[in-house]
Parts: sequence; C-alpha cells; structure tokens
Amino acid sequence: MPCEVEGTVQDIELIIFDQEELVLEMPDDITINCLGSADIEASVEGGYPPYAYTWYDELGEVIEEGELLDEGFLTINQAPEQTTFYTLVVTDDCLDQVVFSSTNVIVQEQELNVSLEPNDIIICEDDL
Repeated sequence: MPCEVEGTVQDIELIIFDQEELVLEMPDDITINCLGSADIEASVEGGYPPYAYTWYDELGEVIEEGELLDEGFLTINQAPEQTTFYTLVVTDDCLDQVVFSSTNVIVQEQELNVSLEPNDIIICEDDL
C-alpha cells in the first residue's frame, strides 16, 4: 500500500475545565454634594486572571487603564461638577469574556443660607 505510514500510535487525553463566569459588580448610583468626590469601587472575580481593565467617562474618553493581577477591587476617585456616569470594561486573560458596568454619580446641589442683619448692610453714597 503506497499510503501506509509507519509510526507509533499514541493516545492523548485532553481535559477541558469549565470556565468560571467573569463577574463585575459596581454600585448603580453614588450621590455626592456639589464640592465632593466619589470613590467608585468595582469587584472583579471569575474568569482567568490577570484582567485588563479600562475606565471611561460619559463621553467615552479613557480615564484610566491597566491590569489587575488577581481577583479583587478596582477604584477610581472622580469629582464631577454635574451628574454623570462612569463605565468600567474588564477582559480576562483568555480574551473570551468581556464585561462592563456603569455607575451614575449624582451631584446634589446644596442650599446656601445667608442672613443679613440690618446693621450689616453698608451702602456708600457712590453706590446710590
């Protein structure tokens, strides 16, 4: 037979493990006062570390990116002037799981209370 090949027959055993789902948890909303800042914390677990991550602002601009070596927490601190949202995108090392989540940062306006006593008001003649 012209197509017969001499060689050794080997059995190969492949073990394929189920991959844990990559999970990202962040608060839906954080409320701050008009002069405050928000610590936005996210929990990353599952999948295969290390994880690549990118934080985005509401315009889609990159705020921060990096690598998380093992399951754990990612945090950014932002001080927006008006209500906005921030999005985190995380990819595991196998590159087959991508998750994202967003947090709304709600900026509350604070009331400014001012009271003047009649004796506190000074009007100069040039101001009249």
